[in-house]
Amino acid sequence: MRKTAYTAQRRLVEENLTIVERVLRFDINANPCVAGLGYEDLYQEGCVWLCNAALTFDPARGSFASYARQVVQNGLVSYCRNLTGKQSRMISLAEMEPTALAALLCLPAASQRPAATT
Repeated sequence: MRKTAYTAQRRLVEENLTIVERVLRFDINANPCVAGLGYEDLYQEGCVWLCNAALTFDPARGSFASYARQVVQNGLVSYCRNLTGKQSRMISLAEMEPTALAALLCLPAASQRPAATT
């Protein structure tokens, strides 16, 4: 039973890889300047979502192609939002003020701290 389900899911994925390509071509803009948003990264993530669609597909509810397109599109949009949200919180050292950068790079060692006066 499990082997036939696995075979059916694998066949669905292999026959519908063009869904990932179409979603990337028409719905998602790849941006190779942003890590993780290049075409290859997005294609790989889209294939993961296509596999997820094959696992959760119920044939009684309609065609696989329309269901998978929605799952892949929603998954990629979520992936892009999560990735760009993480990158917007990152700060480049080049963007920091010189005094803040100097404070981070030149923290005084224990031996260089002024002696406590009593």
